[in-house]
Amino acid sequence: MRDSVGLERLGIPTLTLVTTSFTRLARVTSEGLGMVDQAMAVIPHPLGGIASDVVRSKVQSAFPDILHDLTEWRPTRKGTTAPGVSRYVQLRGSVSEVQAEFRARGWAAGLPFTPPTRDLVDRLLAGTSHPPDEVVWAGVPPRMGVLTVEVLAACAAMAGCEPQHMPLLLAIVEALQDPNSWYAHQATTTGTESLLFLVNGPVVRELDLAYGTGAAGLWFHPNAAIGYAMGLVSKVVGGSRPPDQDKSTLASPADLLNWTLAENAAESPWNSLAVEHGFLSSESVVTAKVVYPPIDIGDHQSETGADLLHYIAYCINQPFVYAMRHAPVVLALCPEHAATLANDGWSKDAIRDYLWHNARYPASVYAEPAWIAGSIKANADFPDLRYGAVTPLPIVAKPEDIAIIVAGGAGKHSHFFPGPKGMASRRIDPWR
Repeated sequence: MRDSVGLERLGIPTLTLVTTSFTRLARVTSEGLGMVDQAMAVIPHPLGGIASDVVRSKVQSAFPDILHDLTEWRPTRKGTTAPGVSRYVQLRGSVSEVQAEFRARGWAAGLPFTPPTRDLVDRLLAGTSHPPDEVVWAGVPPRMGVLTVEVLAACAAMAGCEPQHMPLLLAIVEALQDPNSWYAHQATTTGTESLLFLVNGPVVRELDLAYGTGAAGLWFHPNAAIGYAMGLVSKVVGGSRPPDQDKSTLASPADLLNWTLAENAAESPWNSLAVEHGFLSSESVVTAKVVYPPIDIGDHQSETGADLLHYIAYCINQPFVYAMRHAPVVLALCPEHAATLANDGWSKDAIRDYLWHNARYPASVYAEPAWIAGSIKANADFPDLRYGAVTPLPIVAKPEDIAIIVAGGAGKHSHFFPGPKGMASRRIDPWR
């Protein structure tokens, strides 16, 4: 959609093909990008997972509309949208009445929230030196909403954040705009995707972020409030709301209450994720990643690192995305599992290498249309890959795509977060 709008602005006519279930999303995105009207040919949904002759029939039926729009279509509305931000909205009433009005206007996401009064937002703004009107995200997908420092403070206030949380929230916003994060896909996908924010460095203790028992849960105020605030940015500012813009087939509570946890550096036998990404241990860093729901790895029996890795490999041995796509996954080892591995001499690199070679599934799980479409391709490691082959495929393209952190407390449960997108890390201190 962004490409077609760009071509239109250059004076090159385009036609967008969209299925019936996605027309509203296409219109909202187009308008948010500044095109109040755009040529779109609508085809009955779905096109995937149906016989090729049915697809051909649908396209042939739509061809007259496609030809007409390519040769004769003219916009019915002229001009472009000019997204802006209103600093003040005056509402009167009780807390419950204000919450009801916010829900009616699409400014709340179904959970209770604190009304973002002027005094409360100003209090949040004191947590950063950046000016309130600074635009920190010029277009939050899918409706390309404008996010300023002040609007972020309002979302943070609604979620119960404190002023000291603002630099971390601003760093998350910066990380989500990195192309590796591919946030626009997460905001509109049919998949059950949410966001994972991993925090390292001195800021963990400064904010009292949870990193031990229950670190990925909601009991801890900073973790819960930060995850909720970013969910409000997505839903309210970005307009990523079902059923028209957020197209998640089933979705998850984590789509609003995003995962926020800190690495348990005190009980980790290895360098932190941030240090592995080139940061200093003295720097406060947040890493953002689009993830699917995690897999719980409960192993109470393995006494050796080899036995534990054997079990982990089978737990994560699934085709989360098409074969060998360059998308990292996150293995969050609990301290006891990490200790078992480290005591037997396993480094992070050795763990990654073992899992890459042993967490594999047969290429034959993919249906023939996936091969025809080129979703699974041969490469130097697998030159003879073809449809029907039983070649064992790794869950990621290369061992380095397995990110390893240590988090959680006592008990022998680790988490595995698969995900179809990359990850991006940002320093927090520039946003203080």
